[in-house]
Amino acid sequence: MIIDNELPKIRIYEDFLTNEECNFFIKYAEQENLWSRFNNAVKKYNFKNEAEHMSASKQWDDRRIDLNVLYTDERQNRQDLFDKVIPLQDKMKKQVIDFFNPEFEIYSELWEIVRWKKGNFQEPHVDHISPDFNLGNINIDDVPEECRYFFEERNIEKYKKLFTNKVFTSIIYLNDDYSGGELYFPQHNNFQIKPKKGTMLIFSGTIDNMHGIKEITDGIRYTHVTFWSNNISKSSKIAFDKKVNRI
Repeated sequence: MIIDNELPKIRIYEDFLTNEECNFFIKYAEQENLWSRFNNAVKKYNFKNEAEHMSASKQWDDRRIDLNVLYTDERQNRQDLFDKVIPLQDKMKKQVIDFFNPEFEIYSELWEIVRWKKGNFQEPHVDHISPDFNLGNINIDDVPEECRYFFEERNIEKYKKLFTNKVFTSIIYLNDDYSGGELYFPQHNNFQIKPKKGTMLIFSGTIDNMHGIKEITDGIRYTHVTFWSNNISKSSKIAFDKKVNRI
């Protein structure tokens, strides 16, 4: 079942993945102990900019698996994984295009499996900001209090330099046997989505669509997350390989 919501603009696609597909990703990540492997792998990379450094900051230690790192470094040894995730990425991309109908090509950028343990949460934030955004057009009194911290010149300027490419976001819930972890949108009457295994969400994390993750109060939350870029030079290795017909 597909539900399209306008405020916030978000597509909720239930049963996008089967239980078996969801379980495969969780089991693969846990059995292979890829969480710690990613932490080790990221140390050997020279960060090109602050955004790359932020994505690998300590708050994500032992919580993220960067599938682009695995694809770049270990694809031949993990064919069973990429036989599943490469077609999945194509399937997600079709839905993003169908929902937003962008006038530009999109490419997968950051591409990851994330786990959220008890006590983890994320305050309202943006994934994308237009380089033309003008802070002077914002009436701070109209901004929910928990989002106001972002509307400072130093934050805006930093994000203009680093977060102009992640135009769309897709999240797949790989499980729902935990408490908390709802995605919520404070600027839209705290609209929130209760996690349901196999469901995919598509939305744009723009400055008028700030979103956060409620605290996990019990269990572990697993998600498959992909950000979609409008810039091939910022894309994942798989997107580049597809662009030049390597796969």
